[in-house]
Amino acid sequence: MEKVIINEVPKLNDDKDKKVAKPSADGKGEGFRPYIQIFKGSKAIFNHLSKEKPKVYYTSDIAIWFEIGMEIKDEILVRCRHYKSDTERTSVFRVFFNPCFAFDEVVRLNKTEVDFLPDVETTEEFLIDLIIKPTESENNEADTIEKLREECIKLTEEYIKKKQEYDLQQEELRKEQERLEKEAQAKAAAEKESKK
Repeated sequence: MEKVIINEVPKLNDDKDKKVAKPSADGKGEGFRPYIQIFKGSKAIFNHLSKEKPKVYYTSDIAIWFEIGMEIKDEILVRCRHYKSDTERTSVFRVFFNPCFAFDEVVRLNKTEVDFLPDVETTEEFLIDLIIKPTESENNEADTIEKLREECIKLTEEYIKKKQEYDLQQEELRKEQERLEKEAQAKAAAEKESKK
C-alpha cells in the first residue's frame, strides 16, 4: 500500500466536553489532526505517529494525504484517529481491506463502506482512496505468466508450422500414390491389350 487519501475533512463532536470542536477555515477551531494506524489481526504494523506529528486540517482543505509505503498481503484494519493532545486521542473511523480483492491500483471506498464513530460528521460525498502498488512477488508472478503466455504462443506457432509441413508432405505422398496407381493401371491395361 502506497498511500491513503481522505477526500474530505470530517467534523468532530467532542462528547467529553459537551461541545462541538469542528475544524474551521478561519483557524479558530482546534482543527483536525489525523493519523493512520494499520493492524494485521491485533498487531499494529504501521503507525503514522512514528513518522511525524499529525498536521492540522480544516474543512477548507480538499484532501488529507498519508504516505504508507509498505507491502500488504493479508487482510488489514486501517484506523484513523484524531490527535487531540499528547495524552488524548480519539478514533474517527476504521475500514477493513483485503488486497486479494483489489483489482486496480486505486481502491475507492465511499461513506457506506467506512465504519465511523457516532460523533463524526461527513457529507454523502465522503471518499477514501487506497493507493495500491503491486508487490515484487506480484510483479514476478505477472512476469512468469507473461513468459508462459509467450512460450505457449511460440509452441502453438511451431505446431501450426509443423502441421502445415506434415499436411504438405501427406498431400505430396497422396499425389505420388495416385500417380503410381495410374501407371500400374495403365501398364496392366497395356499388358491385357497385348495378349488379345
